[in-house]
Amino acid sequence: MTSLFSAQELHQVLGISPQEGVTGVAIDSRFVKPGDLFFALRGDHQDGHAFIPQAISAGARVIVAERPLSGSFVVPDSYAALCTLAQYARDRCTGTVVGITGTVGKTSLKEALKTVLSPFGSVHASERSFNNRWGVPLTLSNLPHDTSYSLVEIGSNHPGEIASLATLVQHNGAVLTGIEVGHTAFFGSLSGVAQEKMMILEMLKPGDWAVFPEDSPYADALRKKAQAQGARAITFGTQEQATVRLCSWTCREQTSTVTVQILGKTYHYTVSLPGEPGIINSACVLAVGQALGLPCSDLLPALQTLTPLEGRGKRLQLSLPGERTVTLFDETYNANPPSMQAALKILGLQTPTGEGRRLAVLGDMGELGESAVALHQNLVPTLGKAGIDKVFCCGPLMKKLYAILATSRQGVWTETAQDLAPLVEEQLKAGDIVLIKGSRSLHMEEIIHFLTKRVSQ
Repeated sequence: MTSLFSAQELHQVLGISPQEGVTGVAIDSRFVKPGDLFFALRGDHQDGHAFIPQAISAGARVIVAERPLSGSFVVPDSYAALCTLAQYARDRCTGTVVGITGTVGKTSLKEALKTVLSPFGSVHASERSFNNRWGVPLTLSNLPHDTSYSLVEIGSNHPGEIASLATLVQHNGAVLTGIEVGHTAFFGSLSGVAQEKMMILEMLKPGDWAVFPEDSPYADALRKKAQAQGARAITFGTQEQATVRLCSWTCREQTSTVTVQILGKTYHYTVSLPGEPGIINSACVLAVGQALGLPCSDLLPALQTLTPLEGRGKRLQLSLPGERTVTLFDETYNANPPSMQAALKILGLQTPTGEGRRLAVLGDMGELGESAVALHQNLVPTLGKAGIDKVFCCGPLMKKLYAILATSRQGVWTETAQDLAPLVEEQLKAGDIVLIKGSRSLHMEEIIHFLTKRVSQ
């Protein structure tokens, strides 16, 4: 396999002297591949030095650590060394680097762009949702020098994080999927969220570009910021002045048909994702295409091949004991108010079979600050409009929602997802369609795992 970094480069950049180059970079021993360089990092809860033996067993060729363990190359600060290598990889890349941020939809957009851009050149993208202080330098460290398009997610849950990470990414184009209520416990207000997200534009230079939603109340501020940096502003949304204007759409159970106008031309297409989030993401993809100078007509076929991601709307059909076939919507990766509302609306589009019902299994939405209780209870109207038959809840905040539901709509409430899983399974009927969603801290994926295991019993 072609080396990602030669031995000479590793010596030049990190001051270490390995006998061979490496084919990849890892910071988690569970994901080490033969030929990798493994950085032993000291995290908040784990110390990577304890996993050096596992990394070596998995085939790590070079170990960089802060202590002389198992033949490792010692550096003063492993994380600083990772960032140094990331900066070197970024500087040698000759392709377009795109920074992606926003309250919702970052990973889904990244994966959509990865699919759509692949016919036009090599694409490198963040693995999974590697968008924090660990994930961003890891993504950049694995960036091949001849990549045509690099897609880097940039997340934030505290002020200043985007500015710090964007300095490392040095993107040529910035995409802001949206500014919504999320992580407000750390930013104080929606305005605070907006201020943080807008920092992704700070790194833009004359000739660069920014893509953002024209429908956002912050669109004018974003446009002025982009123009102040000398960058082009390219927008998407329903507003008449949007570069990619969403004219109309029809949502179905598993697909949506969309009509857009771009520079005076009208395009009709199908996106193989249900609900408005997929429609909005498709418009954002087309806006990025405009930024990159790619023909819209060449991008449209790929939108029909998109599929929901695991933890972000993936559809699962399970045959449970008792001849009960149920459909699950796996939305367990995370949750905030806008994504929760959107997921419930998509559940409302579904048509159960036989005597099946629409069921919502919901965990707390975290990091919402003083408005947390109200934001949970505000889900009631959406539950009603979507025709949700039963609601199962876990977590102290969802208890507040559960308490004000009509008795006929109450399923059961528990403290944890682990406790909730068997109680949900007991009440499932053939033909049920079930949404499972909550913040990472609730571990809602445990319910998916429990139900999947029941299939084989």
